[in-house]
Amino acid sequence: MTLHRILPVVMALSGASAHTAPALRCVIDSTGNTLTHEARITNNPYAVQPVSVNRHFRFKAVVVGDAQAGTVDHVQLYTQYQGARGPVLLHQVGYTRPVVNTAPQAPSLTGLHWVYSPQRERQFQFECRWHEVQP
Repeated sequence: MTLHRILPVVMALSGASAHTAPALRCVIDSTGNTLTHEARITNNPYAVQPVSVNRHFRFKAVVVGDAQAGTVDHVQLYTQYQGARGPVLLHQVGYTRPVVNTAPQAPSLTGLHWVYSPQRERQFQFECRWHEVQP
């Protein structure tokens, strides 16, 4: 039996996949509550919806690239405050052609960000790291 016939069987039995893609996992902490948000690669950034953080904030992570190739063109992170008149942009950061390192000990893409609301002294922090997922 040749290697090209054995390898798929071994990978299927071990649960491994021949193809994985990077995804951005953001850990968000607000008043002691922790939320984990995963952003997968998309080619349509307008379809990505924000997540609510303690009803006072909205967080949106957009990873644009090619999921099949596992390449990332850019990352945009947005934080909004849920004001009485609608969402207000508090913080936006972008990474063009970021280094994608999914090793467990790799440094985070973002470092730790602290975001403060314009009212009522509310805050939260987030940090995002790469990891591998099935596309």
